[in-house]
Amino acid sequence: MRGGNTLLFVFSLLLAAAGVMLGLWYLSAAGALLAVLSGSPVVGVVLAFFLDLSFGRPVGVLHSVAFPLTLLVFFLALVRAFFIRHLRDRRLY
Repeated sequence: MRGGNTLLFVFSLLLAAAGVMLGLWYLSAAGALLAVLSGSPVVGVVLAFFLDLSFGRPVGVLHSVAFPLTLLVFFLALVRAFFIRHLRDRRLY
């Protein structure tokens, strides 16, 4: 990890911890998504899984999905890997 990515990763973990301590699920979700975008997809997916376990099953439209945040973070990790793989080979002028 580069220096900027390390700071972003630490900030994402602090954001997720603040969301858990304050009971604000959207701060925790932002922390997990930021962990994936900072270059740590495994940590982001594991963090999202534990956040899903701690906050429980959602109410409303997503009530049938057992782990919605984990699925969202996993999908974001796949999209990030796809775009990095294909954009690294191309020259953008």
